[in-house]
Formats: sequence, structure tokens, C-alpha cells
Amino acid sequence: MFTVRQFSESESDYNVLATIDSRLWQNHPVTADELRYRENNRDKKYWRKRIILEFNNNTAGYGSYGERDWAFVDGGFDFEISVLPKYRRLGGGSILYEQIMDELYRKNPVKISSYSREDQKDGMYFLEKRGYSRTLREPESVIYPQEFNGEQFIHYIQKLNTQKIFFYSLNEIDKVVHNWKEKLYDIEWEICQDIPFPDPPTKPPFGVWEKQTFDPGRFTPDTYFIAADGKNIVGVSCLKKVPADSKKMSTMLTGTAREYRRRGIATALKTACINAAKRMGVKEIMTDNEENNPMYKLNLHLGFKPLPAWLHYEKTL
Repeated sequence: MFTVRQFSESESDYNVLATIDSRLWQNHPVTADELRYRENNRDKKYWRKRIILEFNNNTAGYGSYGERDWAFVDGGFDFEISVLPKYRRLGGGSILYEQIMDELYRKNPVKISSYSREDQKDGMYFLEKRGYSRTLREPESVIYPQEFNGEQFIHYIQKLNTQKIFFYSLNEIDKVVHNWKEKLYDIEWEICQDIPFPDPPTKPPFGVWEKQTFDPGRFTPDTYFIAADGKNIVGVSCLKKVPADSKKMSTMLTGTAREYRRRGIATALKTACINAAKRMGVKEIMTDNEENNPMYKLNLHLGFKPLPAWLHYEKTL
């Protein structure tokens, strides 16, 4: 009754992925164009594949698996299995899993990773039943910009201005910092290395980073803020559009250079971002952080409300 076929990269198959993801993760809707852009602009040095699950010729789910371009480990692979609720507990997820494992085991894996979320009990049970152990808990959180009172945090910006640290949107930075794009690439890499995750990050080539950062479907310069000390970029915070919902945005990255931390720069940057989103009429901003990451506490301080956490799982072979 279940059959599996290869993903064709056609318009209809990208629509299949977008429909399933938007159905399963309703606070993270996606479009087919968004998924296609991500695929076309990831680092193709790393192998990745998708398969589609059908039930009596109706789409029931899909599997995605391969190497992580953002946290590559030699011999490490990850997978995602997404099955629509009406087709669960019928064996379709197991069929996808077995086909994925057949292919991954031919590559002599050292470890295999996956994820679920606390409100997705089926996914947690599926992984734990197969011997996967939890390696990281990453709570999501949400803030509603139209309810945000930025005045109570404005003193962070004022205090830093007296220290000659100023804040600029991406529309303004080229007038202040020469070679700002290369400097932004460097500071974001420094920040990424300190984000808690089971495996260290992989530095993207500049061209890949540039395409992913300035994705025309998601990027908006008005919600991309940079902290500069003279000609040096010392912090960044950015929000990106959610193409499937014009009233939503998501936090992509916030952080500061190591020697500038604990000075309120990240708080000031995030305040600037939320205020900009408020002016744009945005209703909701989503983010996620590892539960012990100081950035999570900062978000709660700003008024973000906690949501169910993403759970990362791993099996060592």
C-alpha cells in the first residue's frame, strides 16, 4: 500500500515538501520557492537526498538525509522523516527509515543524527525506540512586536553610544565600514563557533554564505542591524521574512565579538530589530536557542515567551 519514489526536484515535488512541512510545523510555514532556493544555494560539496512516501498514489510523507553542510562530521549523517498524521502508525515511517538506513549504512557511518520537538510525541518515540539518545534541547520562543515596549531597553543603546559603539542597519553600514560584507562574514563565523551544538560548525565558503545570507525571498536590510566600533564590526542581529506569512519573521543570528561581550550590545541589537519589525507591522518573531545558552535568557528578558523545544538525537555506531 505504501510506495517510495525519488524526489524529482520538479515544481510539484517542491510543493509536496512545502505542504507537508507547513502542515507538520504550523508555526514554521514554508513555500516551494523557499525550499528550492535553499537547495540550489547550499554547499553542494556535501551529499544530500530526498525520497517521497506515497499511499495508494497519495502523498503521505517524505524523507531527507545526507551530510550536514553547516556541521559536517566525517562519517556523520543526519535524516528527517516527515509523515502526515493521517498516515502514521501504518508502517510508512518505518519503510522510509529502512530505505534511508540501507543507503546510509553503505557509506560506513560513524554516527547518525535526527531531531524532533517536545510537542511531537510520535517523533520522539520513533527515534528513542530505534536507539537514538537526546544530545541537545533547544527551546523555541516567540515575541509579538506590536506589544513590545522598546523604551525600557533604549538605555542600552544610549550607554553604548557614549562608548563610541554605534548601531546601523544594513542600508547604512556601507557608508561607515569599508569591506563590510567581508567583515560581516568574519564576525558571523566567530559567533557561530560559540553557538552550543553537539558538533562544531563548518565554515561556509564566502559565496555560499553570501547567497544564503542575502536570500532575496527572506532578506530585508531594515531588520539587519550591525554594531560597529569605529570601522570594526563587533556585533550583529538580523531578522528574516517568512515568505509564507508576511506578518511573521524569524531570528537568524545574534551575537557579538568575544572581546565585546557582556556589555549589552546583543540586547541593544535585538531591541533595534524588534522595533524595526514593529514599524513594519510584523505580528510575530520566532527564534530558538540551546537551553543553557545566555542568549535564551536574554530573549526571555526582552519578552520572548517560551514554546516547545527542538530535541536533537544521535546514535553512535
